[in-house]
This record gives sequence, C-alpha cells and structure tokens, in this order.
Amino acid sequence: MKNRITRIFAAGAVCALVVSATPAQAATLQSTPKLGGCYLFSEKEFNAPSPMTNPIPCSKLHNAETFGVGKWSLKNQPWKYTDDMVRDAAEAICMRYWDFPDDSNLNYWAFFTPSASQWAKGARWVRCDAMSAISETGSFKQKFASWTGNAGLSSGYIA
Repeated sequence: MKNRITRIFAAGAVCALVVSATPAQAATLQSTPKLGGCYLFSEKEFNAPSPMTNPIPCSKLHNAETFGVGKWSLKNQPWKYTDDMVRDAAEAICMRYWDFPDDSNLNYWAFFTPSASQWAKGARWVRCDAMSAISETGSFKQKFASWTGNAGLSSGYIA
C-alpha cells in the first residue's frame, strides 16, 4: 500500500507525518466510525493515515475522541490526491463539526480516512478526532493529555 500522510491541525499550524497501515490491520476494524469513539493512540497510530484500532470504552484512559464523521467529498481515494487537497478536504469536513470553546482542553484534531481495504468495501468517510495538546516538546505522551470520561460531551473540558 502506498504511504499516505496524516495531518494534525492546531491553531492553524500543520504537521505532516508519514506512516502506512497494513491491509491486514484494516480488515478487522469497524467499517464506519462512530461519534464519541475514544482511542488511546500510540505515536504510530496517531501518525497513521487510516485507523489501526477500534475504539475503546471512554471510561478507560484515552487521548482522542471522535467529534465528527463526514462523507469523503472528493471523487477518488484520498491517496490519489496531493497532500494539500486531502488536508483541505478533511479540514472542510471536520471544521463543520468542531464546536468546542476556545478555552476548552480539546485544542488539537487529527483526521483519518478509510484504508485501501475499507475503501474497496465501500467506505467513504473522514473521521475527525479531538485531542488535547499540552506541550510542544517531549515524547508523544508528554505532548498530548490522556483522560477518562467523554470530554467531547463535556463541551471539550477534561474532568
């Protein structure tokens, strides 16, 4: 599978990181993401263009929550477009759902698109996940907060 890029947005800044998920990993994943899904990303999962794991219960420690799921707006598979086109399409979709106050803990977002195997089965979504960036330096765990409970349902505030 061709490498793809996942973009992370915070206050207008963009980070681009490249990693690919294997088709075998994508085969066991849920076909359509659900709002409110919680994830405990490793750095590898965070950087993947497509989901690598299914959601976990929000009562467990996690560092991301799905705040929006929209329909992929371009004709072809995401990996057939330039990075800028994919980022712009995902941003247009995800920002329709972003409704957290400026001072909320949820201040970062990432997006994921279907893997090649999910696309072949008809998946045409963009999953938008909110995170809480707490540092610009350090390890992945030092850069992003983890919490229990659903911050997305609490208007973006981590209890």
